[in-house]
Amino acid sequence: MTEIEFHRFANAFPLMEGEPFAELVDDIRANGLRQPIIMHEGQILDGRNRYRACREAGVEPRFEDFPADADAIAFVVSTNLRRRHLTDEQRRHIAADLATMPHGGERGNQYTGGKPPTGSMTTAKAAEMMQVPERSVERAKQVKRTDPEAHEAAKAGKPKPKRTVMPPPPPGVGGENTYRAALRAIEANVGSETVVKIRQGKIKLATYEVKRIAELPAEQQAAAIERASGVHVGILAPDPELSAPSPSPSRRARLC
Repeated sequence: MTEIEFHRFANAFPLMEGEPFAELVDDIRANGLRQPIIMHEGQILDGRNRYRACREAGVEPRFEDFPADADAIAFVVSTNLRRRHLTDEQRRHIAADLATMPHGGERGNQYTGGKPPTGSMTTAKAAEMMQVPERSVERAKQVKRTDPEAHEAAKAGKPKPKRTVMPPPPPGVGGENTYRAALRAIEANVGSETVVKIRQGKIKLATYEVKRIAELPAEQQAAAIERASGVHVGILAPDPELSAPSPSPSRRARLC
């Protein structure tokens, strides 16, 4: 059986896992697939869990096409809200996904001819559809931008991933000079704005964490900062002042 992709609208909602999914597999194995799987644009719009259960149970699934003139996103939201018990937090983060994905046009397939996306749903509309306050969706969108792992966990109803804490170095290892050198190394690889935020305390890292991160390969430093601090890091141009070999006394005081 060739695996079929899931539609992006359907993927805004978490998949069924654990005991509920096992029960669905047992039911389909015993009674067959009672409700067909709905297809849209060549992908599964509704019935991802039934499809997965059919594959696991060894049952041949049945498919139906979604009407071409109907509202696919409204159908997905209505079906999932009616069928599933979602917490307020899950609905907020699902709304954040709906408000940040393209809705018009398609990627190009036998059904569409390749029309480009025409924009995203507004935050207000996503909040209305998911029955949550608009401001809470804005906060969820911020989490999605800065901490995708936490966003996916919230959407699935799971605990927020624990922040990675780097172990401290042995006593007496390193000093102020190595701290400044570590900042310069991070600045060269990640960007001056990140270093400024570290010095200002907006990105909270212990001195030993800064030094350990600076020792990592350049391509791993931004991700390590995000894991240790929980703050999204962008890649920006170096700060010439920070990279200068002989900082001024005032500059030296700010680095201390």
